[in-house]
Amino acid sequence: MATVSVYVDGFNLYYGALRNSPYRWLDLRELSRGLLKPDDEIGRICYFTALVDGLGSSALLQRQKTYIRALRSIPGLTVHYGSFVTHGATMPLADGTGLVDVLRTDEKGSDVNLASHLLLDAGAGDFDKALVVSNDSDLAFPVQAVRNRFGLTIGVSCPVARPGRRPARLLVHAASFTAHLTRKGRRLLRDSQFPDPVIDPNGRPIHKPTTW
Repeated sequence: MATVSVYVDGFNLYYGALRNSPYRWLDLRELSRGLLKPDDEIGRICYFTALVDGLGSSALLQRQKTYIRALRSIPGLTVHYGSFVTHGATMPLADGTGLVDVLRTDEKGSDVNLASHLLLDAGAGDFDKALVVSNDSDLAFPVQAVRNRFGLTIGVSCPVARPGRRPARLLVHAASFTAHLTRKGRRLLRDSQFPDPVIDPNGRPIHKPTTW
C-alpha cells in the first residue's frame, strides 16, 4: 500500500475538463481514487486556485466560494491561493491590420505554489507516491525532480476531456505513470460528483449552485 499525495491545478482542471460540462460539482477525493490504484491510500489533496474576485459577476465568485466550501469538507484537503494580475498589453488584431492596446488578466502563483509544495513534501518524505492533476508543461521539471532526485513514483493526470486538448508531452515524459482525464473518461467525472447537499464538518448543508 502506498500513501499518495494529490496536487490539483484547479484552473487547468476546470478549463481542460469541466468548463461547460455538467460535472463541475466534482469531489476531488473520488476523482483521485478513480485515477489511482485500488490499494493506494490518499494521504492529502492540495488544491491550487485563485479567487475570481473582480473578474465577473458577484454570482460567479459566490459559486466558486460555494464549491471551495464543499472541497474543504474532504478530509486531508487544503486550498492554496494564487492571484489574478491585470496589466496592459499590445496585441495583434485578428485580421492582421495592426495592433491594439488591451487589458490582460492572468492567473499567477498556482503553478509555482504547486511545484513548491510538491518538492517540499517530497523532500520531507511526506508521501510514497504523488499525482499531479494538470496539463501545464511548466511543471515538468518538478515532476522529473521528484522522480529522479528523490526516487519517488509520481504520476500525471492531464485534463484533456475538452475538444482540442492534448497531454503536454514534456509533462508526460517526466512522469512515472499517466492517468489522463480524456473525453472517453468522462464517466469518471460523472461518477465523482459530490452529493447535493454536501454536509460540512459542522453539520451544515452546502448546496450545489442552481446555475453555474
